[in-house]
Amino acid sequence: MNMSTKNHKLKVGLDFDGVIVDHTKNKILVAQRYGFSIAPYQIVGRRLKKLVPETVYRQIQNDVYGQLTLAAPIMKDANQVIKCLSNTIELFLVSRRQSPLFRLMAKKWLINNLPKIFSVKNTIFVDTNRDKSAVCRQRGINVFLDDHSSVLERLDSVPHRYWFDQYDSSDELDCQGLIAVKSWKDFLVKVKRLSIAQPSDR
Repeated sequence: MNMSTKNHKLKVGLDFDGVIVDHTKNKILVAQRYGFSIAPYQIVGRRLKKLVPETVYRQIQNDVYGQLTLAAPIMKDANQVIKCLSNTIELFLVSRRQSPLFRLMAKKWLINNLPKIFSVKNTIFVDTNRDKSAVCRQRGINVFLDDHSSVLERLDSVPHRYWFDQYDSSDELDCQGLIAVKSWKDFLVKVKRLSIAQPSDR
């Protein structure tokens, strides 16, 4: 990738929770608070819902998306990869966070962990996962990274859909048209290949 040239053809959309920010430790701690012991690989929503009652699942989500967001670490290698991509590619953060408090926590986290990368111009919060599809169409996003395969399956206008599969869920589902990536470094390799295939305008 030519780091001195902006690639205007690629527009990359990134989910926030479970992709940029790592809630693993906080989910385990909150689950323990409600009397449930879970392993890191069990924090994936589909798996977690099978282990705890719906009311507890919702409470875990509420706690993690609130003040605990500020204590959550950035996903391994996300900092370096996002900064690398931001030099050459237009990035958008598209996150489903409904309440004003949850959105405020995400904004504060971004200021603390990824300053100057995401602003009001390229940070979009939506009320439902279906709304992400509309955002992608409006912004011309053609690459998207999300940890929910169900979200990616709805993004029919996005030709390159990457499933951030941190804890090996892809073997459990048959998701046509999605490419599973296990890490941010893996995602960077995939995007670089797209950049080579679609050279920047000179």
